[in-house]
Amino acid sequence: MAMDWCVCNIGTGHSGSEPDNILVRVFGAVKAGKINDGVGHKKGDLIGNVFGHGLGDRVDETMASIPADARRVFLVGHSRGAILSSLVANALAKARPTVEVHMFSVDPVARYASGTDDKSMVQANVRSIKVIVMENDNMASLPGVGNLFQLSFVKAPSALPIEYIPMPGTHGTATQVNAQNPVGRATFQMILRWLDGHGVPLNTQPLPPRTLSEYFFEIHEANAVQGFTTTGAVGSRSVTDWDSSSPAPKDQAGANRRTMLAGAGISNPHTAGGGDRFANAGLFVNAYHADLFHACYPVSQTLVSKTPDQLSTFRITPGVRASLTSEIRGLRAYRTTWKTLTALGMANRLERLAPEA
Repeated sequence: MAMDWCVCNIGTGHSGSEPDNILVRVFGAVKAGKINDGVGHKKGDLIGNVFGHGLGDRVDETMASIPADARRVFLVGHSRGAILSSLVANALAKARPTVEVHMFSVDPVARYASGTDDKSMVQANVRSIKVIVMENDNMASLPGVGNLFQLSFVKAPSALPIEYIPMPGTHGTATQVNAQNPVGRATFQMILRWLDGHGVPLNTQPLPPRTLSEYFFEIHEANAVQGFTTTGAVGSRSVTDWDSSSPAPKDQAGANRRTMLAGAGISNPHTAGGGDRFANAGLFVNAYHADLFHACYPVSQTLVSKTPDQLSTFRITPGVRASLTSEIRGLRAYRTTWKTLTALGMANRLERLAPEA
């Protein structure tokens, strides 16, 4: 019987011994697959850490692990682990071209510090690609080496859509799945939803969409420098990296990923006018979050997008009011979601239209 096989590729310097690592969590959630430690995870492995040495061995090991009856292979990777995913996809295209490949990458970076990462284009065996781009990486360039976390754009045939999803935080923020890190929790759930949407058998099912939407709203709450205003405008969106010793959130100096996306001319639902249209918005983190909220609360989403003047002349029908009443009660059950709507003055607008709630 044909099967699905999931390969989880950990980023540079990290290993499967880290229980909060997002790739460790994904590997535990799937029923069949393999996990690869990151290059340079062994103490003192400077060559692996800086230059990505060892990726070739990981490709060979991964290819040998894929069962003969595998029908589809799902490649999930972070950092250079995401680059490993591309290398494995191309190896499959050559050795087993009938195997269907799907990729989910979290902040893929150059294979080598100098930026000479693998430039080969993924082939037609790859059917879908999602890429999480961390917006706030500010790793300084090292003399003679360059930026260690230079974003690496996936090269693919023009017919293959690549979805880039911006997330607040620096290079490692999304990799830690724990109670203190809503960015990591949200990203983990996005990956589970992606696998589940493809019908991959899972040991751990995705949480309800409203819970994931709550995680996104918690990202706002975790960002102490941001704050909320009644207009919904916010300042620089950045969150503390998971392993930072400094309590202050990192800013967008250095490799500003939103600027890189705009400079690359990437057209996707998360950008408009050459930049991320949610970058300075107080309600939604990105378009994925906005779409999720709309699916959970369609009437509320329509109404919160209107200005106060538009709402003042809005005539609500009994049927819409009943739906809104139900949605408001559901919204109140999620503390941070309702807190965010209240802080932005939107909860009051909704309650005025459905006082029965």
